[in-house]
Amino acid sequence: WAGQMDNGSLSGAATLISFTNATAGTSTINAVSGATAGSGGGWLINPSVTGGYADPGLQESASTVMNQGAVNHFYNLSLIDPSSLPAWPSSGVSADGVSCAVNYSPQFWPANAPNGFVAIANGTPASTIYLSAYFYDLMANNSGDCIHDGPGNDVITINGSGTTVMLGTAATDEIVLQKATGAYVFGFTPGHGSLLEATSSFLPTVLLNGTATPVQGSSLNFGTASSSSPIFVNIGSVGGNSAAEVATAANAAYKVSDFNGNAANGALGEQVMFLGTDVGGNTEVWAFRAPLSPVQAPITGADLNGNHLVDANEITLIATLIGVPASGLTAADLA
Repeated sequence: WAGQMDNGSLSGAATLISFTNATAGTSTINAVSGATAGSGGGWLINPSVTGGYADPGLQESASTVMNQGAVNHFYNLSLIDPSSLPAWPSSGVSADGVSCAVNYSPQFWPANAPNGFVAIANGTPASTIYLSAYFYDLMANNSGDCIHDGPGNDVITINGSGTTVMLGTAATDEIVLQKATGAYVFGFTPGHGSLLEATSSFLPTVLLNGTATPVQGSSLNFGTASSSSPIFVNIGSVGGNSAAEVATAANAAYKVSDFNGNAANGALGEQVMFLGTDVGGNTEVWAFRAPLSPVQAPITGADLNGNHLVDANEITLIATLIGVPASGLTAADLA
């Protein structure tokens, strides 16, 4: 459009009509999605609505994009020219509690293959973040954010409450929810390769079905701080998602062992993740465990009341997988 206006073949009025009729111009959401996908369509984005400037073909400096994003708490990271970031180990570029930086992690990535790391500080205004092919590693310590995955394999760590994660067409994403409460995950597809990580462990996940025969907690090995397998139990229908309803379903599907760990030898106390399907057909992930220690390994058992039952005050809603019933999940989807 700019080129045709410069050479006189397109008038200002015709340009406006052309832009208005363009697919990308019909919806702010379409424009954002197209830019995030890296299609390079060349359209501009309304900065008063989205906080963005242009598509990835017209990238801006990190400071420009971050400062503009802070205006409306909308950060489209595909707009950032990675070469504008200060070299590692610089702290990167920040704006209103959201920061981006070059992240070298030799234990996971080659030293010459950095990726963009994004962090949202606790207390930051609720923000919308679009990840990109370069910025695919995010940690949100805030509450109420909305995180959109990028086109690659993302690692999205949620440590706050009420965060929404929007998954798209990436081959695999890792959603880390060890410290999350009340998160919402849209677009999670069982068997797709994405991983819902609700516990801290590198050993294979155990997924048990308590809907037919109750799982006996006394028969389970909760392991040690250095050697444990995440244990999930499908408890079936959990009604309208109140903690009391979930506790009732959990007691029908799981028999508490009231097992305490041993700090001297690192043995863990009883800790189980419950999977239930609510009335809307969504999976709810509830944690039955004592408060997490700094190393994410509770030594005290989950039965804080000592009554050999799952009580409403002993379980925490970690996340809801929208549109995914618990019966559709396998151990390969969980960690």
